[in-house]
Amino acid sequence: MHFFKKPWMIIIASCIIVIGVFALQNPFTQASPLSKEEIETQLIAMYDGEVEDLKLRKNRYEAKLLKDGAEYTVQADAESGKVLFLEQTKEAPPEKPIVQNNETETEIENETPPIEEVEPPEEDEEQREEDEVDSDQDTVEDEENKDETDQTKEKESTEETDEQEEKQSEEEPTTLISKEEAVNIALDALPEGMIGEVDDIDFVETTEGGYYLVEIEIDTDDDEDEVIYQIHAISGEVLTTKWDD
Repeated sequence: MHFFKKPWMIIIASCIIVIGVFALQNPFTQASPLSKEEIETQLIAMYDGEVEDLKLRKNRYEAKLLKDGAEYTVQADAESGKVLFLEQTKEAPPEKPIVQNNETETEIENETPPIEEVEPPEEDEEQREEDEVDSDQDTVEDEENKDETDQTKEKESTEETDEQEEKQSEEEPTTLISKEEAVNIALDALPEGMIGEVDDIDFVETTEGGYYLVEIEIDTDDDEDEVIYQIHAISGEVLTTKWDD
């Protein structure tokens, strides 16, 4: 009887071993990463601090830990939650003394034990190269986004300037001075002591704004003289002066 049962026991034991090895090697049986909430709760419970910028990078979580005014960089295994790396990046500000009865007393230290730094684990060369590639890609994307933003702002500024110039050009009148102003300019242009009377005034339109022709008769002892002033209709400048006897 024992002779016949022995082979079956060996076969059953072999099957159990094979199934166990397969289960350990099967990727579907591996533990899934912990959630951000679980990691954050675990770090707060361990160090009694605040957790910021928690991010998942491959098989580990990275975050910034704030405690008593100091800052730390912490890394934890994504599956087990074990802290793999902890380094202080910013020291806490100096504590101010408490003054009582003109005597200086130091504040009571927090009873929470200080955080001990954890040395970073050795990373394989392949993972380090992948992290560097990811960092370079992020830098290139940031520069491209910045260039696109600058080009958009420059285009908007140019369009706004063109609109202002076009609006200003439409609002400007074709002439800036009236006939009365042109007459006064012509009379002021007469030589000192000379008295004249406006005989005629005409407006001539040009692409540069046009000009006025102001004809003035002058009383003299001999004969009546006449002078014609050409006055720019926009600037009021005397362009030409023509005397007739």
